[in-house]
Amino acid sequence: MKPIKIALTADIHFSRENQDKAFYSLEAFLTKGGEEKVDLYVIAGDLFDKAVNNTANSGFPKLENYIKCMMDIAPVVVVEGTVTHDIKGCYDIFRDINASHSFTILQPGKPYYLDTAFGWVYSDEDVSEQPTLLILGLPELSKEHFLADKQLGKAESDEAIKAGMQKLLLGMGATRKQYPDIPCLLVAHGAIAGANISEHQVLPPGGIQIGSDDLAMVGADYISLGHYHLAQQISNLPAYYEGSVFPSDRDESNQKAFSIIEFGNYIIVDDQNDQQIHEWTRERINYPHAPKKKFVIDWLPTALPTLEEADIKGFIIWMQIKVDRERRYEIDLPSIEKRLKTLGALEGTEVEIVDNPVETIRSAEIQDAVTLPEKVIIHAKLSDKIIAESILDKAAKLEFMAKEEGATTEGLHIRIKRLILRGAIGIRKGTGKEEITLDLEKYDPGLIALIGPNGNGKTALMEQLHPFLQIFTRPGSLQNHFELKDSFRDLYFIDERTGVDYRAFLQIDGAGEKGSIECFLYHKPKGSNEWTVISDLITGRQAGYEQEIKRLFGSVSLFLQSAFTSQKPAKVVLDGKTIKLDLSEATKGMKKALFNELIGNGYLQAYSENAKNEKDIKAKELIGDKAKIEMLEEQTKTGPEKRGDLLLLLSSKDTTSVQFVNIKEKGMKIKEQVEALSVKVDKNKEIRTSIDNATKEITSYQDEITTLESNVIKYNMALDGRESTEKKLQDLDNLKTQAVKLNGEHTNFLKERERINTEYTNEKQAVSDNERTLQNEKTGIEKEIAIIQRSWDEQEIFRRVIADRLAILITDNCPTCDQKWPQDKYETFIEKRAEDEQSINKICERIKSSDNQIIGLYKQIGNINLKIDAIEWPKEPKHDTFNLDIINDVQNKINWIDETVLRATLDRAKEAQVRIDEAKERIELIRQQVDEITEQKKMLLRKIIDGADTELLSVSGELEETRQRYAKTDKELTRINTEITNLEKLIAELDTKINELGDLKSTVQGKDKDRLEWEYMQQVCGPDGIQALELDAAGPGIEKHGNGFLEHARDYEGSHFDMIHFETQRMGGSGSNKRQIEDFKIMCHDVRDDTWTDMSLISVGESAWIRRALHDAFGIVRAHKTNTKFLTGCSDESDAALDPEARPYYVRMLERAHNESGRYQTVIITHSSEVQDMIGQQIKMSEL
Repeated sequence: MKPIKIALTADIHFSRENQDKAFYSLEAFLTKGGEEKVDLYVIAGDLFDKAVNNTANSGFPKLENYIKCMMDIAPVVVVEGTVTHDIKGCYDIFRDINASHSFTILQPGKPYYLDTAFGWVYSDEDVSEQPTLLILGLPELSKEHFLADKQLGKAESDEAIKAGMQKLLLGMGATRKQYPDIPCLLVAHGAIAGANISEHQVLPPGGIQIGSDDLAMVGADYISLGHYHLAQQISNLPAYYEGSVFPSDRDESNQKAFSIIEFGNYIIVDDQNDQQIHEWTRERINYPHAPKKKFVIDWLPTALPTLEEADIKGFIIWMQIKVDRERRYEIDLPSIEKRLKTLGALEGTEVEIVDNPVETIRSAEIQDAVTLPEKVIIHAKLSDKIIAESILDKAAKLEFMAKEEGATTEGLHIRIKRLILRGAIGIRKGTGKEEITLDLEKYDPGLIALIGPNGNGKTALMEQLHPFLQIFTRPGSLQNHFELKDSFRDLYFIDERTGVDYRAFLQIDGAGEKGSIECFLYHKPKGSNEWTVISDLITGRQAGYEQEIKRLFGSVSLFLQSAFTSQKPAKVVLDGKTIKLDLSEATKGMKKALFNELIGNGYLQAYSENAKNEKDIKAKELIGDKAKIEMLEEQTKTGPEKRGDLLLLLSSKDTTSVQFVNIKEKGMKIKEQVEALSVKVDKNKEIRTSIDNATKEITSYQDEITTLESNVIKYNMALDGRESTEKKLQDLDNLKTQAVKLNGEHTNFLKERERINTEYTNEKQAVSDNERTLQNEKTGIEKEIAIIQRSWDEQEIFRRVIADRLAILITDNCPTCDQKWPQDKYETFIEKRAEDEQSINKICERIKSSDNQIIGLYKQIGNINLKIDAIEWPKEPKHDTFNLDIINDVQNKINWIDETVLRATLDRAKEAQVRIDEAKERIELIRQQVDEITEQKKMLLRKIIDGADTELLSVSGELEETRQRYAKTDKELTRINTEITNLEKLIAELDTKINELGDLKSTVQGKDKDRLEWEYMQQVCGPDGIQALELDAAGPGIEKHGNGFLEHARDYEGSHFDMIHFETQRMGGSGSNKRQIEDFKIMCHDVRDDTWTDMSLISVGESAWIRRALHDAFGIVRAHKTNTKFLTGCSDESDAALDPEARPYYVRMLERAHNESGRYQTVIITHSSEVQDMIGQQIKMSEL
């Protein structure tokens, strides 16, 4: 077997933007293949980067030419790549290229054969008697390829995809085994398990990963892979990612190359599986793209990095400088970039600034710090940073701003007093009442059991025992749970700290389709009897109401975790999204946000937001300042050039001034010559004017002679046609007489015919009486026929007359007199002919209609004749026909003669002789006058002064030229003076701007420092800064209270978790990158094996203890830190998941939490009789 050479590449990612780099690589790929005389070109997918239009600018025609050049050397095979790169059908155009060899798109599971003898790739083995290479293709297949028409879950889908891919690869393996004597090439595009991907290469989601063991099942001798841009071998397989043809990502520092493989003419046998192996050699050819190199430098302004030319020259450099964010301004990027270029860094070199991470460390000191500057110093100390005085000044400013805005206010001690509900669906279904009142003022402090059977409306009532516009554990909006048009919720509560009463009133249209809701919030200061709107925000709209409720109560999530618990996790609407509020399932971010709020970290977030605002202001100012610097630098760089221009202008001014004086003197002399010549030229103008008038008069007389001679010709023509016209008029009179005679004869003929018909009718009336009825009926029908027939005859006569007229051809001459038509008569003739054409069409339609009517009537007569077959009828008289053609012919001749024109022509002929004599006399008189004027014209010509006009024209031209030079020189002098003035002014302005530029650069450096310090303050006051430290410090307090409550869980033998602990940090990364990372986990101590378990992994029954303990601990810590207390708590069957034996211990935990939190009342829904018996006070739904 002759050795087979193959050139292989992948991931060309051609696009309009990348065309130059792609063509640079394709040129090398094409050229090397030609030099090596390869038998096959292979592209393993992603020839394209995205959809490309076939336009010159896109480079597509040039790409098509490269493919053709390859096809003129050897066949080309490809597989389709990622669908976002190789869009559907993108390769089809190449199959139509007229070239020496084929272009083949490999399909999955289908074998292809290379015949090197003919240089062609076939998909049918019968076409080639001796194929030399088996080719298999595996494009990047989507999951939909294996899941068509299947509705499966994720696990089932993954299994179906895996099975489908294995089946496909096994099928390829079976195909390969059919051809053991020839080598096999597999071309694939996709992700192979175990392969390495470049750091910045982004792969689309939803791809399928193929195991290396599955890939090995094919048994291919060489597997050419595309998709990953990093060239590499897969395990110990003969499988190679060819790599991309140019660095598409900045971390692709490896040298880009393509492969030339050669299958030899020898085969070895694998001893392990008795499989024939076709040996091959592989050579990697570098693409002509420079390699990249990455540097990571820690910024030290006192020890700048040393850059050696040997490390830089000939590379595209990616340099990362790690620095504390507030010291970014110290780095002069342009200088570093310039230094790299000087050392030989290539185009595409980047310098990137990377901020050092700020690590937070636990600190109890943070609780003792009072002011923000003190907290910032502690945070910096824990992060090993030195804080500048300017940063502490900014911290003090943030505190001042927060006080001005009222961001730090005292909390409320909120106690629910009374709830009135009207139109609540759950209440009506449970109690049958449209309106109920729950007055908690009637009950003593302590635990209160809300009892009633299932469906009695207990949860419906408790879900309304708050001011928020949400339902927490049931689907739908608040208004969906009301049904009356005048529904309402009226909630009364008091701030025990100040004695101020509040009323939250919601007017709800529960009957309307959309369910409108109006919201009002009132307050009544202590000692007052009048309810007033709490602020201008309260207008009935929801937005203002919600803002004020949040100010009083805090967030919905805080309320639910501090004052409301339920068997089902509550759902709240936050930022337009419905979220299940379950600490065991909450994300780290949700947990941190909740904890920050309950420990009073809201003011720190306000500081962070204000710092961000200040940073944004500085950033915005810097944009303008930097733009102004660029503008000033651009403007001032022309200063030396402008000073040189000024010296040149001053020199030019002196030269131009001398020229200006000389031109002025010359112009005055020429002006005197022009004035003298102008007198002579004016005299000539007067003479020429008289000559022109004489010429015009002669021309006018000659025009009149021409008109008169034309009239004489017309009058002579009229005299010549007089005799002919008189004859035509006589012929017309004769035709009129003949027409009268013929019409009379036709009338007599019709009268005779009518007489005969009348006699015939009388004879038929003599038939016997028994036949008379039928005869009369037939007669009536025949009369109708006769009437129609007469109409038909008349229409036919008219049709023939019109047809005869239309048969005459239209010519430029009258058909009667053969003279050229007068225009008005010709138009009349054409209009009449058009009317005839319209009339004949209508007549033909009427004739056809009459024929149809007659046929119908004759059928009736036929039926009557059948009835009277035996009757002998008198013979119907036969009528002679009248020849109407003679009448029509005469009438047509009359119509064709225009009598009016003939008589007008005769009248003109009678007066023609008189007009001819008058015209000849006038012509003779005019000719005499023309001769006299011609003689006067000759005398005037002799008076003209020769040469004056030419000389004046020449001198005037010279004067004009001198004037133009004068004006031009004057303009030039003015321009020079203006430019001198402008340049002097500009140079003065440039001097001012140079000074301004220096000042502005100093200002920008200061502002940039301020911006970075504000950004630092934004981070320090943010969730991962002081807030995290406060959170760390607050954790022990929450743990203390929660663990105290869980002591009652320890008393119950069936409880396994007795303590909680918060983990707010964890170690991440490895090696030099190992560091502390912000985290948030609630860990629970398992007494069974003395281990700690994440709360999210604990069962519902066990977590009921934990959630309740945390709930009550939250309220205590919140009250301690922020002075905000919820004095009325609600618990909806939170004991439902507990074993009956555990419930008494659970109630004791509730009692302890109620007492320690300082609550006034805690309302509990429970169906447990044990719990009901342990609670002294009860609210019965049936009694409300």
